[in-house]
Amino acid sequence: MSSKVILSKIFKSAVASDKNARKVIGIIIGSVIGLLLIPLISYMGIIGNMDSIEIDTNQVQQSIVQNMSAEEKAKLQHVENVMNEISKECSKRKLKSIVSKKAQAVYACAFYDVEKSDNDFISKLVDCFEQAKDDNELLNMLNSTFGTNISAEDFNHLISTFMTGQIKTMNAGPLFRPLQKN
Repeated sequence: MSSKVILSKIFKSAVASDKNARKVIGIIIGSVIGLLLIPLISYMGIIGNMDSIEIDTNQVQQSIVQNMSAEEKAKLQHVENVMNEISKECSKRKLKSIVSKKAQAVYACAFYDVEKSDNDFISKLVDCFEQAKDDNELLNMLNSTFGTNISAEDFNHLISTFMTGQIKTMNAGPLFRPLQKN
């Protein structure tokens, strides 16, 4: 017989006959299984408690605003005022609220700098949204009205991101760069 077979028979007979050897082997096997399951149990416990975590967004916003400079606060207030005006103009024209939100998203992501140089910006912006039949026509109208050159890829990315309700401000790519005039 080979040495492996002889050693396995000796090991089996020693384990079967010695009560302490069985305990030691049981403890070793149980410890290995426990060590493998601890990360899984911890992960499931953390994920299971995610529902109970509440973030006070008002407090977070107040904290952010408190840490802003006066110039940053003025810029933020200006953007908020323009957003409110866009919403009012859309309401005045009886456009759906989704159109208003879309116009606000387009303003915030693509026309922030354009608005400053055009006194009739809000009316022109809402005109484009009111008259366009689809997103391609809207993009063409926006580019021709404001003299911008927003690519179809960037615009479609913005609209699709908006439609899923996840306008991302981090790593948003070219939409947050200043637009170039034709």
